[in-house]
Amino acid sequence: MKKAARVLLVVSLVGLILAIGGFSDTMLLFKGDTVNITDPVSEFDEKALVQGDIDFVYGPFATLEETQKTYGITTSKTETDFYIVGNIESGEGFAVLSTNHDDMKAELLAAADEWYDWLTSEEDTPEPEISISFKGKLWKQYDDTDYDTYYNEAKADLTNIGIGEDEYASMRIIEGEVSMVSVVLFFGGIALFLLCLIIAIVLFVKAKKASSAELY
Repeated sequence: MKKAARVLLVVSLVGLILAIGGFSDTMLLFKGDTVNITDPVSEFDEKALVQGDIDFVYGPFATLEETQKTYGITTSKTETDFYIVGNIESGEGFAVLSTNHDDMKAELLAAADEWYDWLTSEEDTPEPEISISFKGKLWKQYDDTDYDTYYNEAKADLTNIGIGEDEYASMRIIEGEVSMVSVVLFFGGIALFLLCLIIAIVLFVKAKKASSAELY
């Protein structure tokens, strides 16, 4: 009985963790609000889905390295790069975009290099023609003192090309499509948790009945 209780506890915790992990993205999908990169910067002040085509890239101005260990052994490493992006052609502001996807990082870095070369060139040449499609979600800025320092330095650098402080979105973009996988995790986790709860109640009731029967 005790072994069954431990198994149920572990499985229910797994279900709860899955539900919590999928909750935020599931709420975004159900809410359905989608902001485009060309929308006014005032639209980038709440959590929502976001998409569009980027034609301006600066960075990366910061990189976050995360290491996952199991029993002291490194099992994986993730590098998330932070860029400042916008759509100069049709947009009205700029936002931080973070991504840990190698293909997207390669596209953004190539675009940033093109813009750097154009901005530092003394030749009279057309602006870079760039279009990078993306999907993601609006989220809070990364909370870290060093990040704030690097972000402020990047914004100060971009004042040289006329981008003002009021043109930056308060939220950042986390690149990566929010899919129905989150919904499956959320409801699957809840179902798993409730199933374990029901089984635990049934076992408890049976144990109580068996205990009562032994008294006669």
